[in-house]
Formats: sequence, C-alpha cells, structure tokens
Amino acid sequence: MRAGRFLVAGVLILPITAMASPATETHSFAIVRNGERIGTNTICLHHDGPDTLVEISTSIAVKIAFLTLYRFEQTESEHWAAGRFVSMSSTTDDDGTMHRVSADASLGALSVTADGKTKRMPGNLMPSSLWNPMLAQQVSALSTVDGSLMRIAVADRGTEDLPIGGRQIAAHHYSLSSIYSQDVWYDDHGDLVRAQLRAADGSTILYQAAPPRRSG
Repeated sequence: MRAGRFLVAGVLILPITAMASPATETHSFAIVRNGERIGTNTICLHHDGPDTLVEISTSIAVKIAFLTLYRFEQTESEHWAAGRFVSMSSTTDDDGTMHRVSADASLGALSVTADGKTKRMPGNLMPSSLWNPMLAQQVSALSTVDGSLMRIAVADRGTEDLPIGGRQIAAHHYSLSSIYSQDVWYDDHGDLVRAQLRAADGSTILYQAAPPRRSG
C-alpha cells in the first residue's frame, strides 16, 4: 500500500510500468485481547498491472483453559481493476453462525448475494475491510461478514508516533463508529499498522502489526 496508489474513491493501484512483473505485499497481525494473543490476521495484496487482488484471512479463538468461549474464522477476497472495486467474496464462521457473501460491481451497480439472498446496493460502496485507508473517508460500507449496509461515522484523530517493528513511525489515527467502535492507524504509505476495537463483552481487541513482506 503506497501513497501514490490511492485515488479519492478508495483505489489501490501500483504505479507499474507495462513490463513490470506481478508484486505481492503481505501484512500480518497478531490479534490480542486484554494482553493475551487470541488469533491472527493476514492481508495479501497481489498487484498485476491495473489489477489488484486482496486476500484476507482472520482466525480468532477466545479460550479459558481448554474451553473455547468464542471462535471467529473468515476468508475474504477482493478484486480491484484500474482503481475500481470490482468484486468481493467472503466466508465467515462467527462462533457457529455461517455467512457467505459475494458482491459484483462489474456492471456499475452493486449486486450482493448474502446467505443465498440477492439484493441491489449503492454502486459506490466499498468493502468494510480495514486494509484500505479510504474506508476512513466513507459514510457507509459493505459488511464483509454478512453483506449488510454499514453506516460509518469517522473522527480524524491526527498523527501519532507508534512503535512498529522495533522502530517509531508516524501513523494517522481514525476512530470509526459503526456496529462496533474501532480505531485504526495507517502509516504514510497507506498501510494499516494497528487496529483496536471494543468487543461486546467490554474487552479490548488489538491488532498488532509485524513488518510487511514484499516480493516481485
């Protein structure tokens, strides 16, 4: 995620020449609840010319001794082409409740199929996945969990210094109020470097970033 890749509509595009080879960025997070690690989140960005494929996997298990109190598993993929959101699909197991969502914006309007039911939604929606800093510029988004319309209220908290990968970086902090209240931080390249939310039981969930890996 580089600064020059984003347009106002929420675009992730590399400035690639016609002969450039595909490139991949991998961003990994440890998910921590009240100081205890409970899961992982991995974001892979595959860039090939004007196309970007985003693959996200999240795995969470909250346990006491050998008893699992809560489990969340999700895989999601997004396709962006020439700076435009094209499609999304996700499969989510939210503590035993299954959701399957697909969205197609290739014809201009957004067609969303969620748990077997298809509906039309505003064509300018983007997925609610946090990797894209332009989410902080939206007033609504498409839920990657159940395909619903999420209203978003955003507060810009300014720039803060964060310890990431053994060094201090300047990160822009936003508070997002929707189904849950979330705080997100992006570095000056547009990379997500931290996320924090308050769970329904009042616990604090923190996404802690490892240094990104790049290839290609």
